[in-house]
Parts: sequence; structure tokens; C-alpha cells
Amino acid sequence: MNRSQPPQVVIGVDPHKRSVTIEVMSADEAVLGGGRFGTDLEGFAAMLAHVQAWPERTWAVEGCNGIGRHVANRLIAAGEQVVDVPPALSARARVFATGQGRKADATDAHSVALVGTRMTGLRPVVPDAQREVLRILVDRHRAIGQEHTYKVNQLHALVLELVPGGAKRTCPPIRGWRQGLIDGGLGQSTTSKAYRLVRSIFATAVDDEVIVRNPCRIKGASVDRTPERPVLALDEVFRLAGVIEHRYRAMVLLAVFGSLRYGELLGLTRADLDLAGARLHVRRAVAEVNGSLVVKAPKTAAGTRTVALPRWVADELVDHLQRYAEPGDDGRLFVGPKGSSPRRSHFSQGWKRARVEADISEAVHFHDFRHTGNHLAAATGASTRELMGRMGHSSMRAALIYQHRTADRDRVIADALNLLVERVEDLVDESDRAS
Repeated sequence: MNRSQPPQVVIGVDPHKRSVTIEVMSADEAVLGGGRFGTDLEGFAAMLAHVQAWPERTWAVEGCNGIGRHVANRLIAAGEQVVDVPPALSARARVFATGQGRKADATDAHSVALVGTRMTGLRPVVPDAQREVLRILVDRHRAIGQEHTYKVNQLHALVLELVPGGAKRTCPPIRGWRQGLIDGGLGQSTTSKAYRLVRSIFATAVDDEVIVRNPCRIKGASVDRTPERPVLALDEVFRLAGVIEHRYRAMVLLAVFGSLRYGELLGLTRADLDLAGARLHVRRAVAEVNGSLVVKAPKTAAGTRTVALPRWVADELVDHLQRYAEPGDDGRLFVGPKGSSPRRSHFSQGWKRARVEADISEAVHFHDFRHTGNHLAAATGASTRELMGRMGHSSMRAALIYQHRTADRDRVIADALNLLVERVEDLVDESDRAS
């Protein structure tokens, strides 16, 4: 062999997504070089620079129709000669060369190089732009079909949960499913929420062209007609606050005159109170999750707020702090007789007894205290934005629910209209006298 003339070589390539391992092999199966290179631009350029010493070279790439396609296409674009080594052939060569079939990058590259050196008739990979375009289109079509099938299966699984036996393509049982929820005793509010969820899922299916038409077309089914909650009179509030267990009296007052939720009340600590300024800071809430009490953020982002209190409520809190609250700035404001935060199930027992003793309707829930406080705040003439801030609501719709029409406020409006008319009549009388 002429030592001045570089030998003709085969470069075995074991491809991966982010790297390739190569081995340069001469015709007599001597290993002349190799290495591992990244598949990014810098790594590909370094690989080509590494093999420049062998101008007479052929690249044997494993799996040019699979994982090796991206490497083979880039080599062809760079003007290199490439042949395809089927993975089955390289696997056989690996077993014969090593005596076992374990895969390793260097071993795989060596096996591919052996096949490229020994075998004749390996399929050359040639540039074919039209073929590549068709391949991309076919792959895209296959991916769309798979995604379509997956979504249809998901949708059918959901319908199977809602309607026994599933549903036809037009899905007529939606109306029957909704009626079944109502007949089963599910509340109107929960039923409308379930209907809205199912409708949104089907709307996505329509957008994705999985189905032609949304089957959820019942007029008014998504409207949440929440029944009006009772509003307590002030004497009822004070009557119940007077008979409930004394450690919970401040809870009742803050629920009404601070518009706090039950979980927000349990989340209060001494550091959240500013008795001199007659206000408190809502920073956290306590929720019962899977039987455990969990401290979390308030219900909404607007729930983190500062609430001004009537002065006399702040005075009531002074006595409560001395008798019932935990010590220290982080001490909880409301704890039960055994020193733990009162769970709803335990609190409701004392709540029911107090409700009976105060002669309050059994339809009244503890949350109705907050509802009553919001009603009272609205009756003062507070604006919607002011109510939103006090209640910790982020939407105007939620605040407007509490702006009830009351007889007292209606009387104020009527009296104001009457005053306007009297002023006009006085001006007319003065004008008549002057003439």
C-alpha cells in the first residue's frame, strides 16, 4: 500500500438524537479513528473535520429510515457518500464480534463499520427532495390521525362516564344525562357547573374537528341560578352571638361585620390584628383537605386584603385575645377547647345548638353571617368596587349579588325623588308669585 495515499475507509455511525458515535475502519478492518460528537452545528462540523484525513470515505449509518435519518440527510447535504445499514445486520455483527448482544455506543459503531466493510449491496442513500417532502407530509398526516384517534377515545371515555353505554355521534342523551343529575338530587348550581364543564370539553372537540357539532345545546342549562340565601336581622345576629359558646362569639361578629369566610377566620393570628386602627389583615385561610387542616392562600387573589372593623368590634377582640387566643404574634385567634383549630364538623354541633337556642331558622348556615355582613355593607351605600375590596372578590358579578334591594334603601330612594319634586314645585310657586 502506498503510505502517502490515505486508504479508502468506511465510517460506521451509531446515531442518537443528541449525539453520534463513529468509528473509522480500513478495508482490512483496522480501526483508524473514531469518537463521539454532538448533533448540533458545532458537533457536526467537528465530526467532518475529524474525518478529513480520509478523503476516500463512505459513511455507513445505522437505520437511515429511523433514528439515523437526520444524520444521513445532513451528510448527503454536505456531499458525503452514505449507505444504510439495517439494525438487524449490525445486531448480528455485534453478536459475532463480541459474543453477546449488549449495546454500547462504541461497540455499536464498530459493528456498523464491520457491516459496511464486509457487506456489498448495502442501499446507498441518495438525495431526493420530493421523497423527503412526501415523507414529511405522510408523517404529519399520521400524527394528525393519531392525535384525532386519541381525542376521540378520550371524549368517548368521558361520555361513557356520563351516559351508560356511551353515546352516538350526535350524542342525544346529553339532555337525559342532565335530567338524571337533577332527578338524582344534585343541586341546581352543581348541575349547571357540570353542564358547563361538559359543554366546554365538547367545544374543544369541535375546534379540533373531532366532532362536527357540540351536542350541549340546552338553553339556560349553563346558567347558575343560585337560590337566595337568608339575610339575618341585626337582633338575630346579636341574639345568636350571645348564646353561642363564648370563645366563638368573636367569630360570629367578624363574619358579619368583617365579611370573613370561615376558613379566613381560622387563618387569623394575633399579628393580623391592628386593634388601634380597628382593622385586620387577611393573609391566609385554613381548608380541610382529605381530613386534614391545611393552611393556604385565600380563595382568590383579591382575598388577600385589609378589612376595617367597627370600633366596638375591635373592643370585643381585646377581651377575646386575653381569654382564648394563642400567645405570641403567630398565635391563632380561634382555637377550640382542646387547643386545635375547630373543624367544621365539631363547630357545627355547637352552632346548631346555638341556632336552636336563639330561635334562628335551621335554613341559616354560618356562611350566611358573611352574606348578611355583605348585605349590610351594601346598604350603607358603598360602591361596587368598595364592596369587592371588602369582601375579597375579584369579579363585579360576585359583588353585585350582595347588593340586594332592601325596603330601607328603597325608602331612601323614594324620599330623595320626593324631595326633588318638592324643590321643582317650590320653584314653580315662586315663579308664579313673582309674575
